[in-house]
Amino acid sequence: MDDITNYTINIKEKDLTIEKIGGKALNLSKLSSAGYNIPPAFIVSADAYDHFIKELKKEISTILNSINFNNENSISKGCSLIRNLIRSGKYLKIFF
Repeated sequence: MDDITNYTINIKEKDLTIEKIGGKALNLSKLSSAGYNIPPAFIVSADAYDHFIKELKKEISTILNSINFNNENSISKGCSLIRNLIRSGKYLKIFF
């Protein structure tokens, strides 16, 4: 899926599934459909997340392979490196 329009979904769209948007977004969509006052929103699809993480897979695998899972400091450092990689936005260019 390379079309960015398929990565965002209107929260008021009908027939949304947990596989397509995740549990939290599905619950917000149901609340909106039931008439609760939900701020205007859109949903980033599960496909978008999968595409984003796929771009990071090699770097995440390298970090995971370097972790000594018997050492708490090594685990903490590995988690921080992965979190910083995701937060860096390095791969956000695939969406913009």
